[in-house]
Amino acid sequence: MSKASNLVFLSGSLRSGTSLAVRLLAAATGGGCYPQPMPLIMVRLMGEFLRQQGFSEPHCQYPLTDEVFDTAFDRCEFLAFLGSRQITPGEASSWLSESSPYSGVCFRPDAGIDRLAGWPGGRLAELAIQYLGFSGDTGQGMVWKETNCEAFLPYFLEAGAKVVIIVRDPRDTLTSQLYGKADRYIGSPRPVLFQIRQWRKSVAWAMAADQSPHGSMLRFESLIREPEDTLARLLSKIGLADSRPLEGALDGWQANTSFDARPGISDLPLGRHREHMPAAIRAFIEAACLPEMRALGIPNPLSNQDAIDLLETGPGDEAIHRPELHSYAYTDARRCEEVARFRSLIDTNGKFDSQTHITAEAHAALLPAMCG
Repeated sequence: MSKASNLVFLSGSLRSGTSLAVRLLAAATGGGCYPQPMPLIMVRLMGEFLRQQGFSEPHCQYPLTDEVFDTAFDRCEFLAFLGSRQITPGEASSWLSESSPYSGVCFRPDAGIDRLAGWPGGRLAELAIQYLGFSGDTGQGMVWKETNCEAFLPYFLEAGAKVVIIVRDPRDTLTSQLYGKADRYIGSPRPVLFQIRQWRKSVAWAMAADQSPHGSMLRFESLIREPEDTLARLLSKIGLADSRPLEGALDGWQANTSFDARPGISDLPLGRHREHMPAAIRAFIEAACLPEMRALGIPNPLSNQDAIDLLETGPGDEAIHRPELHSYAYTDARRCEEVARFRSLIDTNGKFDSQTHITAEAHAALLPAMCG
């Protein structure tokens, strides 16, 4: 059995519950918990691919974006790139050394880059297994989390690993990204449209994961309300069915919440947007995410026409705090993109377009949710 067969790669958008999920999944599999050990390597690989594809340098320097419209790329080409990209020991050691001061690296093996001694090189999954010291024993899992890396899903599935994408109510996700102590964890705010498109990207890849025998969507709300049952169903779905008790899984761990921290699992994050998010921002999120929310069964008060009207108006005045993301200001061009995307999903003859909907599985789920 390949070592990768017990590797579980977990991704999702920022503040979607990945930190909780990686710990609970590791406990349920009886294996190791590896939160964000190599985020800059993922960035480096994606950036290298985009340069080969002729994308602009600013995009290549900030490559883990929303994958739609002008940031869309050929997913088959990316899979081929990762499948053939042999990482040398020297490259791996250099990249990991460069990553060491980065605050986004949440897990560092005790042995550090010494774990690469004698490693002949290999692909991304092989590097992770070597660097994290994963033994690959049949009864042990390796749960590795990297946020915003959903596009790596096909590669990990092809490598024999399992894949889980976590999805949370977009209003609560953006509340945690924009308010409270969010800057403590993810830095200065990213534009509302950028975060919305990142969330929709997670949904698109999660819907694709659900169609694989070794992949699954994980709903944050279900994980909070019924953690053991939710994880048991998920592990059975991806082929790691021996779920273990979660008692003690979160001992000594406190959620990195943007709001009041509570030990263990709490339902306080559910519906937090009602208290902390301005009504205008909430309504715009509901409009832009209406197709996905309907497909996922997340309550949304808007009609189709309400949503179109809100997309025409936009989220209101917004300061762009990150110069590298200035293109996500809600200009006329972005408004036209959002309205056209929405209208394509209420067209009963609408066809799949990878630049708009990312995965065919997502389009197949969204179209009936809007046209049914």
